[in-house]
Amino acid sequence: MKTMTSHRTFSAAANFSWAFKYFKMGAVIGEETGGMAVGFIDMISQKLPNSGLRYGISYKKFYSYGATDDNIHGTLPDYDVEAEKALDFTIDLITR
Repeated sequence: MKTMTSHRTFSAAANFSWAFKYFKMGAVIGEETGGMAVGFIDMISQKLPNSGLRYGISYKKFYSYGATDDNIHGTLPDYDVEAEKALDFTIDLITR
């Protein structure tokens, strides 16, 4: 089984690819995901009373399954291939 990723892979797709690799379900092909294994999520948004400027503060640190504070990166692919070439590479890998 194989999954393809790119630097545009975020959110649930990035978490899926992390778990896919962590549990050795198959090969990850493409680029490192944009979504990181450890990051801050869920925001409290506020508005400053005098200026009216809006700001947000994250209050929750999220860890993908098995990730530690050392994993401040996205899912690293087993086969590092440019996103535009990943599909052709995958098809070639399957049909060998």
